[in-house]
Amino acid sequence: SVSVSLSPSQSCFRSRFLSCCFNHILQQLHGSRLPHLVGIGAAMRLMLSSEVIDGREAHRLGLVQEVCDGDVLERALAFATNLAENVSPVSMAVMKMQLWDHPLRTPEVAMAQSTRLMMTSVSKGNSDCAEGITSWLEKRKADFEPLDAKNPVMRMADVYFNSKL
Repeated sequence: SVSVSLSPSQSCFRSRFLSCCFNHILQQLHGSRLPHLVGIGAAMRLMLSSEVIDGREAHRLGLVQEVCDGDVLERALAFATNLAENVSPVSMAVMKMQLWDHPLRTPEVAMAQSTRLMMTSVSKGNSDCAEGITSWLEKRKADFEPLDAKNPVMRMADVYFNSKL
């Protein structure tokens, strides 16, 4: 799954409603993530005020990545289709793990993990790397394999991020 937030431009968010009814959002943010997304001041404002904000303000704060004036479902499906057709499932899974985990690490630890993951991703055991290069050279769409926990990059990511595949 990919966590990208889209919002209709006319949508409204009530922060009290968010904190009470959208617990899954707050659980994803783990409480400590909201200040990283929007800053301490905006997080405090949203959590304490019950202020109504529209889709554009949610975008400005970083709560949603895109505001759609048209059909949100259509845009979300186009975005997901692009990812499914053009991004290695292994690469996408590992990048998501890094993006959630690395802000909680020291820069040195995050860089060391990223370097080892990158070196493993270009190894012979990772068929996605070879397919990505070959498809680029042949000017065709890549045909990546489905997500596989036995892929060496996924095995290393599992060690680093303790993921459940």
